[in-house]
Amino acid sequence: MDPNVLHEQGGLPDGKLGKDAGTSYLRQLKMRNGEGLGVAAAPAPLPAAPKKERRREKRYDCPGSAEIRTEGNSTRLWGMLKDISLNGCYVEMTTTFPVDTRVYVALEAAGIRTVAEAVVRTSYPSLGMGLSFATVAPTQQERLKEILAAAAGRRAAHSSGWRP
Repeated sequence: MDPNVLHEQGGLPDGKLGKDAGTSYLRQLKMRNGEGLGVAAAPAPLPAAPKKERRREKRYDCPGSAEIRTEGNSTRLWGMLKDISLNGCYVEMTTTFPVDTRVYVALEAAGIRTVAEAVVRTSYPSLGMGLSFATVAPTQQERLKEILAAAAGRRAAHSSGWRP
């Protein structure tokens, strides 16, 4: 059996998802993959030091689209871009690839399109994937920076109370 595929989705009632259902599902998925804080029967852990941020660059919420295909395959899959940095992004999509899969990704946000080669770093079946950019051509890097500037500007506008 593939450990990256969930065969049971306990805790998700049919058609009745609360506002925290996605968070709850992710927590359960991480626990099954050994990323959680322990098993339910274990005593509560002692307060731990805050986790050190592993990302090299700041991530920004960034609604957009993503077109992804794997090496050697012309089939394209689409997802929703959720956040982005200079080094990677998170894409929500139902069909995900295993960790360490090399992919080609075309991102579009704020009317700007950029392409890059990336590597899957996290994969949550039926939810999405975290991608780390591996190769970005200089012209594409400039477009990526434009997307980041637009996302940063959007965030500043939202934090000031302005809504488009």
